[in-house]
Amino acid sequence: MQHYYYINHEIFQPGDSKKAFEFAVSLCKKDKNIDTINLLVYQENQYEPFISELGITRKQFKSHAIPTKSRVQVFIHTVKTFKPGHLFVGHDDCEVLVSIGVPPRDLLRFVDASRLQYWIIVPWIMSENKSFLAIHEAIDIETKEGIKIDKEIDDRLKGAIKWLQDTSFPESGFVHPNDEDRLKQMANAIAHYGIDYDYDALINYCINNGILELSARKMASYFEKAKHRKFSTREKTNYRFMKEMMEGYL
Repeated sequence: MQHYYYINHEIFQPGDSKKAFEFAVSLCKKDKNIDTINLLVYQENQYEPFISELGITRKQFKSHAIPTKSRVQVFIHTVKTFKPGHLFVGHDDCEVLVSIGVPPRDLLRFVDASRLQYWIIVPWIMSENKSFLAIHEAIDIETKEGIKIDKEIDDRLKGAIKWLQDTSFPESGFVHPNDEDRLKQMANAIAHYGIDYDYDALINYCINNGILELSARKMASYFEKAKHRKFSTREKTNYRFMKEMMEGYL
């Protein structure tokens, strides 16, 4: 299970990078399975505002690796150079990601990387990170208080998600034509019956019930698109059948 933390400042402040890195080090002391700390920035010209306060030289920044005397390796990446790995059966080694000023839209490419078990988000602007942090119920590293989603999704929507899990392969992103067609039909039915939902609560529910985040976001995007225009499907949407699946599949 991934753990998300963040620095709760409305805008980036000097000292935030250092505070986040020190917190990452403290996590390494608690979890001996952590073997890597990754510092992530958007692009290389962000050395001065984000990385220099850590005492890291420009040469080290450009080499992407920081010499350490401990068992934990430290690397610096941009969103273009970062390629996180995945956990393998029987291996518990994991990594910390310290994201400094990286927009959530760019973090999405890494959310399903299983080796990234700890995330520390240092926002450039808090307002653009609120949804991402809420979805992951991130914890403030200073107050230790977590963000709570106080909205429940409709039971019919839970049934729809369970049916899609059991009949399709959301883990692979609904890429098979039959899986995508089932998703489209269910999206049409959800729109047809006017089932409303909170986006953050929907994604959070999916993640907590075994669906990878990118697949959950694809599912939500189809639900949203069907509100405005129903999907054309290979088979005509059977609304009565979809209603039965929504109501009786939990």
